[in-house]
Amino acid sequence: MDLQATGETPVRAIRYRNGHVWLDEASAAPAPEEGEAVVRVVRAGVSRADLAICRGEIEFDGVLGHELAGVVEGFGEGVDGATRKRWQGRRVTASPDIACATCDMCRAGLSTHCRRRQAIGLIGRDGCLAERVSMPVRNLWALPDRVDDDAGVFSAATAGALHAAQVVRIEGKAYITVLGDDVTALLCAQVMQRLNASVRVLGRHRAALDMCEKWGIRHRHVDEAGRRQDQDVVVVCDVTGRDVAIASGMLRARGKILLLGHGAPAKAEVDAAPIIESEIEVIGVRGGSIGEGAAAIERGTIDVNGLVTRRFKLGEGVAAIRAAAEEGQLKVVVEGE
Repeated sequence: MDLQATGETPVRAIRYRNGHVWLDEASAAPAPEEGEAVVRVVRAGVSRADLAICRGEIEFDGVLGHELAGVVEGFGEGVDGATRKRWQGRRVTASPDIACATCDMCRAGLSTHCRRRQAIGLIGRDGCLAERVSMPVRNLWALPDRVDDDAGVFSAATAGALHAAQVVRIEGKAYITVLGDDVTALLCAQVMQRLNASVRVLGRHRAALDMCEKWGIRHRHVDEAGRRQDQDVVVVCDVTGRDVAIASGMLRARGKILLLGHGAPAKAEVDAAPIIESEIEVIGVRGGSIGEGAAAIERGTIDVNGLVTRRFKLGEGVAAIRAAAEEGQLKVVVEGE
């Protein structure tokens, strides 16, 4: 089945514009461009980036959402028969980042840093808090049978956590602090714990600390943690000036700060003095392999059970956004109808 923009029944979607979030009952049906597929969204996650957009911290105008599990329903032009047969009706998740494949960065193998990068629900493309979303076929990843729709929503966040572990070199038994208590922090702590490292999570909300208790990861409230400057790596999962300052105060000389996020707000006032004095290395981390994320969930090396704390139907999507901003919520998901 090929889906075309002309004459297609409008879809419902959760849209943001100029400080307002609403359920658009007659959003234009996604029109797949050449090489693209249309996915019927079965589950969509409300992410930290969605909340940042709604607070005006990230500029965006369109349909929200970049975490999804869904089913492929159709294709645009330029998708050959073998590819259609492979993907039609498949359960999938997808990488939100869309690269042009032709710029110098893409040709150099750095497609996540594409000069013309788009990202569904974040940069220049409508997102997946909708009945359907379109994206390049190359962005799709088939969900294994053992990864249900709820778990599939965590593929992108898990990919980011795995990527964070790949960009930092761990020597010996390192001391690592994960600063934050959202899903990103919890997944990152699980990944870092597998690196022959002593890992702790410093958070502010009971729900996240309880998950650490379940997994056997050391944890405590951030205000109770000492500042002995003995950590090798601090992963900051909510990039604010306050948390970067806390991180720099915990690190040994020449330690590393990882700033982790997808669509994280860019504006954070940071005191550079301790970073300079202690020769701290600051590394930005974004993206990761969606396939590796889904595979880690399938193998059970990453546990996402219990991370969904609220669920809503698409028609309740605005309430879902509000709920996700409440203290103690880990992951709010929106179910397709």
